[in-house]
Amino acid sequence: MPQVSLPVGMFLAPFMEKISQWMFLDTLRTSNNHYIEWQQIYKYWDNVSETVEVSVYAPNILDNDKTSLPQIAVRTNNDTEIDCIELLVEGKNGHVKYQDVLKIYNVGPLPTIICAPSIPLRSFHISEDGGYFSTLDSISIQRKGMGSNEPKLKPEIIYSDTELLNDRFIKKWDYYWNMRAIDSACGNIKSKLSYYLIQPKILYARRENIPKIEMLKGLARLFIGKPVYFILSREFMLKTYFWLPIILRLRKFEIKDC
Repeated sequence: MPQVSLPVGMFLAPFMEKISQWMFLDTLRTSNNHYIEWQQIYKYWDNVSETVEVSVYAPNILDNDKTSLPQIAVRTNNDTEIDCIELLVEGKNGHVKYQDVLKIYNVGPLPTIICAPSIPLRSFHISEDGGYFSTLDSISIQRKGMGSNEPKLKPEIIYSDTELLNDRFIKKWDYYWNMRAIDSACGNIKSKLSYYLIQPKILYARRENIPKIEMLKGLARLFIGKPVYFILSREFMLKTYFWLPIILRLRKFEIKDC
């Protein structure tokens, strides 16, 4: 088997990377953008007082965020502006508590975003004996310096590592790409194969009511459709069916495909 010398390999590597990006980058970016939209950053808000509300974004280890610190968005829920707001931010896991006291100035309806430097990046560890440890289980926020008659609100955001444990990520070009949308599109292809090859289109309550033509279709599904489905529904075939038109530039992957 011919071997490529090290200098030649180093010369070809940048070109191979460019080709790889040309084939896969747009599709991986679309899939990852779908994951980011699913996270719904700064979509949900909680009140810390009657006039002030907050929204929290706590990135996880696979989010590729340039700043790994949790970010707190603060705004007023009316048209007023407050000179200074003090927030107590607490992060917890099963063993310790992290705490930051943050001061935000000139808070109005336009969200102000600040970072909580003491709160850790969301991640998890699984020990050899199967034990599970999460770096961050929850974040709670409380407004300080309020009057005694004002309601004391302390919203708490509970985190699980469901998306990290159940989603599939790949690392390419020093970036983590979420594959949820691509896997969903492959699943849709498999469902369509099942529908066209093995699923009956009309159901009958009694066998004697089935027309002969439908019985022939049932035999065709049994002896032709199922073997063909068994071959085409293999993971390799599904991925080939998904990726080949994209690589050949016959179609572009869109969110509606998943």
